[in-house]
Amino acid sequence: MILLKSRIQTVLLSLLPCLMLIGCDGCDEDIITPRGEECYNVCKGVAECQNGYCECPNQEAQLAPGFCIQNSEAINFISYDQYPGLMDTLIMSLLEEPFDLTWQNGDPRLKDGAGKMYNRDPDALSIGSSQSVITYVFPGDFTTPVDSVWIYDLFDKSNNQYSFRAGEWHCRGKTFVGRFVDRNTIKGEIFLNLCSTNGSTPMPIEIQPETRYPVTFKRWQGS
Repeated sequence: MILLKSRIQTVLLSLLPCLMLIGCDGCDEDIITPRGEECYNVCKGVAECQNGYCECPNQEAQLAPGFCIQNSEAINFISYDQYPGLMDTLIMSLLEEPFDLTWQNGDPRLKDGAGKMYNRDPDALSIGSSQSVITYVFPGDFTTPVDSVWIYDLFDKSNNQYSFRAGEWHCRGKTFVGRFVDRNTIKGEIFLNLCSTNGSTPMPIEIQPETRYPVTFKRWQGS
């Protein structure tokens, strides 16, 4: 009986660490909280390598683990819409306030706006290479600062890393066309172009020109 009791105590003691992990009441939350990408010294963008994981130095500018607002001083619009392989948490970062623009008679119908686009998907941080990827459309009313927004290059089209793939097909072009519905909201659609294939399968419906993906941008509260 004494021997049996001793064995039971030994088994219970060996299971104690497992039971503590299962309950984990009062555990250090950092251990079980999802973190950014694992890192050694380098992270993408402004993220920093902290305790082996990429984290944003400004937690208020962290939209997802290790995915940060790159320029908190810019005018940032964020879309949380998700389309696998196309976009996931897409940022429109403008270097000037669109509603401070002054349109004059004789201005071209389209006016470039300085800014960048960056996205969590398909890469952890894909930043548009052009400084002028945003184009504003002439509103037809000189009292209205801006009406519509065109973004011709969501990502760098020269780099196939950012291609949207559908079977044998891949598309190097992603374009957003939308408009300001109010000062803080942009609604529009993304469509794919510059699509090609080395195979013989028909073009999938998800990349055909008439297929549009609804997207809504909201002004980041820090802007």
